[in-house]
Amino acid sequence: MTENFFDVAVIGGGAAGLMASGFAASAGAKTVLLERGSSLGRKLLITGGGRCNLTNNQTDIKKLTEVFGKEGRFLYSAFSSFSPADTLKFFSELGVACAEEDAGRVFPDDDDAKSVLRALTAFIRFSGVKIWTDAEVKRLECADGRVTGIILENSIIRADRVVIATGGLSYPATGSKGDGYKWAERCGHTIVPLRPVLTPVKLRERWIADLEGLSLRDVSLSAYSGKKIAEERSDLLFTGDGMTGPVVYNISRRISGSEHGMRLLLDIFPDETREELDKRLAELFASNDKKMMKTALGAILPPKLLPVVIKLSALDGEIHGAKVSKVHRKVLLGLMKELETVIDSFHGFNKATVTAGGVNLREVDPKTMKSKIIENLYFAGEVLDLDAPTGGYNLQMCWSTGALAGKSAGAV
Repeated sequence: MTENFFDVAVIGGGAAGLMASGFAASAGAKTVLLERGSSLGRKLLITGGGRCNLTNNQTDIKKLTEVFGKEGRFLYSAFSSFSPADTLKFFSELGVACAEEDAGRVFPDDDDAKSVLRALTAFIRFSGVKIWTDAEVKRLECADGRVTGIILENSIIRADRVVIATGGLSYPATGSKGDGYKWAERCGHTIVPLRPVLTPVKLRERWIADLEGLSLRDVSLSAYSGKKIAEERSDLLFTGDGMTGPVVYNISRRISGSEHGMRLLLDIFPDETREELDKRLAELFASNDKKMMKTALGAILPPKLLPVVIKLSALDGEIHGAKVSKVHRKVLLGLMKELETVIDSFHGFNKATVTAGGVNLREVDPKTMKSKIIENLYFAGEVLDLDAPTGGYNLQMCWSTGALAGKSAGAV
């Protein structure tokens, strides 16, 4: 087998790996990027529905770490070293203009993830990174507390420092196989149990299929298991067997693993109390006293949702507005403020946006992303035990940990 020698070898051509290799090479290190697939950034191309929600413009680093929960403190150095502001400047200098949308989410102006990937590819090429695609790593050789070799099909990479940036198990069709966890574990690291999060939900109700394709903006979704255990507010999209969208993804992150049989209550009008919405309904029917109830409701309910609400209410949708009673309104209010469904399951890693769990953070130096167990090993991105809600936070984590790992490995 042929041997090739580098200062730094980065395994994984996703967001974190691209950053790590580019920053390592920029620091003067002879760097190779190893990607098992035929092209770079395949998962990056599908983030944000192909628009690439590349960061969240949260300027307070402490608040940014808190989004990641109790493990977020680990990211303080990474976010301080490469913040959302640094991300925006970085991509601007690469020719990617960005725009901020609701809740601080930032997208490229052209709404095209390809622009982001092209810029990153140009960055690593300009930095001098050697790019090896179709380079499937079979195993890492570890001896005496060091990575001594990266074994490929017909060659061996000898590198002074190695960065594992292989991502998680989510979206395996993009090449995420979870190999990084296996290599880290064999080198002595602990892997926090893995689970799919930010994933669509399957529901038991058959009428859900009638709503397929319906999108609702800014709704509230609550999960109940005896009592309320989680609540999120964002956008939602109905699928043939359930729901997807940011509000569902964020709920899944909080209850995944114990969701079977759990109730979900959907509030379609979260900005109005029941009393306020009841008053609006009373005024709506009073002003449409000669119109059918279903016709009047069409003024506030989407066309696809209207027949489902009428069906579930068991009311006669053809009665005139003048005959809609307070009891009728109470039934309608229940469906608009607490539309109940029951969870069958969340989709698995095949549709999960992010993998929760990963390399135990207690075994990694947060100031460098260097392993505390293997002296020349570094980690970046989703392979670490870090995950956050939707909104650009997970991708920012990849940029920040990738940049820090690359700087640290490249500067030695």
